[in-house]
Amino acid sequence: YSTVIENSESQDYICLVDVNEGVSELRINGESAGTNWYGNHIYEVGSLWKPGSNRIKIVLTTTLANYCGSLKENQTARAWTRSYETPVSSGLVGVEWGVP
Repeated sequence: YSTVIENSESQDYICLVDVNEGVSELRINGESAGTNWYGNHIYEVGSLWKPGSNRIKIVLTTTLANYCGSLKENQTARAWTRSYETPVSSGLVGVEWGVP
């Protein structure tokens, strides 16, 4: 996910809402704000946020559950995904600004 935000207000934190057990990386203006793979995906961005335009890039890596579940002939993959009867939600639900 990538976009440019036109905003003159400073931002201290950005929270990626419900990453669905994935790994996220947040970049602001080409600089890494960090990578998170567990818990709340909250990033401190105050030092990276500039007045005016800010480019935000979110790199999201989802789990292998859905892919492995699609491998019907692969017994090892099937063994690891037996508990997933339906596909696992994946992707990013939203972004919250200024949440510490």
